[in-house]
Amino acid sequence: MFKIGEFSRLSQVSVQALRYYDELGLLKPSTIDRFTGYRFYSLDLLPRLNRILALKALGLSLDEIRALLDRDVTHEEMQALLEARQAALEAEAHEAQARLAFVRARLQMLEGHGITAEQDVILKSVAPARVLSIRQVVPTWEAMPFYFGEVTETVIANDFTSAGPWITVYHDDSWVDADVDLEIALPVPPSFDDAFDMNDCRALTVSHLPSVETMASLIHRGSYEMKGQAVVAVGRWIEANQMAIVGPVREVYLRGPMDTDNGDELLTEIQFPVGGR
Repeated sequence: MFKIGEFSRLSQVSVQALRYYDELGLLKPSTIDRFTGYRFYSLDLLPRLNRILALKALGLSLDEIRALLDRDVTHEEMQALLEARQAALEAEAHEAQARLAFVRARLQMLEGHGITAEQDVILKSVAPARVLSIRQVVPTWEAMPFYFGEVTETVIANDFTSAGPWITVYHDDSWVDADVDLEIALPVPPSFDDAFDMNDCRALTVSHLPSVETMASLIHRGSYEMKGQAVVAVGRWIEANQMAIVGPVREVYLRGPMDTDNGDELLTEIQFPVGGR
């Protein structure tokens, strides 16, 4: 029989761990001196201790180990447990590799382009939205404020209040210098079913924006004239992370011109739907 300190040296397990295993009922001493309270361990406990250490090395919790040791586990049950643990570890490794890739991409952007904290890109999912919208081709980028003004005048004239931030959807497959295919969308509640007439036989009508599983999202603070830098930052992030744009780009006006007259206070979320290459 060995005192706890001697058994600790023999097994290379700390005294603190042996006492903890005793408290949990994982490894009880062979005997405890009823006068001194000293714990004594026999060599017969080494196989059980080694099994505890082996299962712990596999990543099993002490509660799981105790449950295994307290009953006669079959070969099939042990195999199923280890297969589940293998799947969990593989998932953790995949997630760690993805995080590592994001870190490398971030470092590359910092070193190459001086990206700032204001240009942090995150991945998020976007739910489907019921909207009051109009889709049209705008001849030039400079003319875009005019079309937004038309929509603004229409909703004010109809005493309409959007159920959420306004959204622009750019339907062109790539960057265009003219004839921009865009959709201006205003979220509406499920019960809303009206349409608002505009000039030239156009109208704001109810439609749906589809859900997007993965959006690369960046928040741009400030005037729309500086928004191009944020768009470029998202593009660089997508390229650095070896992703591809897989659908129309969106802008969500979290704080728009109807909310503030100060251009520095404008807040725009730029969203790129992305997928793996």
